Amino acid sequence: LGALFEISQTLDSAGEFDDILAKIMDKALLIMEAERGFILLQDSDGGELGIRCARDRSGPIPGASAEDASRSLMNKVLDTGEPVLVGDALRQPEWKTRSMVANRIHSALCVPLRSGRETAGVIYVDHRSRVEAFTERDLAFFTTFALQAKTAIDSNRSYWRLLDGLFGASSDFVAVCARDGRITRANRGAVELTGLGLPSLHGRQVLELAAAEDRPAAAGLLA
Repeated sequence: LGALFEISQTLDSAGEFDDILAKIMDKALLIMEAERGFILLQDSDGGELGIRCARDRSGPIPGASAEDASRSLMNKVLDTGEPVLVGDALRQPEWKTRSMVANRIHSALCVPLRSGRETAGVIYVDHRSRVEAFTERDLAFFTTFALQAKTAIDSNRSYWRLLDGLFGASSDFVAVCARDGRITRANRGAVELTGLGLPSLHGRQVLELAAAEDRPAAAGLLA
């Protein structure tokens, strides 16, 4: 329970969408003691499925695709909506697939990311140096983790949809800042009011752009 509470606190964030996925994946790798992890997810319009995050213990896996994991395992979870545990892929005929052999995958967990009754994606982790690296208990925990992860994903997408609507509708200066005050997103109103292009605005300290009389209030928002 303590671990699940920590997960919910970590994922309860309005950060950039890719950062949320990275947090989810890093937590999954840490807690499940896995070597690699992938998130297969529909795009924000509920359309095409694709690998949205691929990480190992060192960080991002560049250019990763479903073929780098097990497409057949991911497809089974997508089709059935049921979590799957693979204990020793190279000794189980069902899972001794081309991708499993090519990527030397011994153990894997794959669980659904559900929106109601619909499976909108999966979270997958594996181990390439240990057989039976995961247990049925791990599978049950990882399934619960996926429920929290999907809630965080949906909340984050709703936040950015709302913000994008505000960006488009307002002619005022609207910006999103990192905790250190650097601008990470800005609207057309910010461009017109400052006379700076978006590339110039991104990374600038918002306090540099605030009028002198507005700086105390802006600093208070960043505190």
